[in-house]
Amino acid sequence: MTEEELKVKFDHIQGILNRCINHAYQIITDSIAAKSEYLSCEQADELEKQEYIRTADELTEA
Repeated sequence: MTEEELKVKFDHIQGILNRCINHAYQIITDSIAAKSEYLSCEQADELEKQEYIRTADELTEA
């Protein structure tokens, strides 16, 4: 396999991973926005921090 063929395959895999990450990010963002409508500002800030920490932990485990 040539270097160019490897690059094409790598770029394809990277594109799939980017779409998965973007999708997960959008779900988290939408979830936080929906929950924020019912929470105080302080509660919403704390929830956002917890969601980002949880998600970062999940990403590092993968």
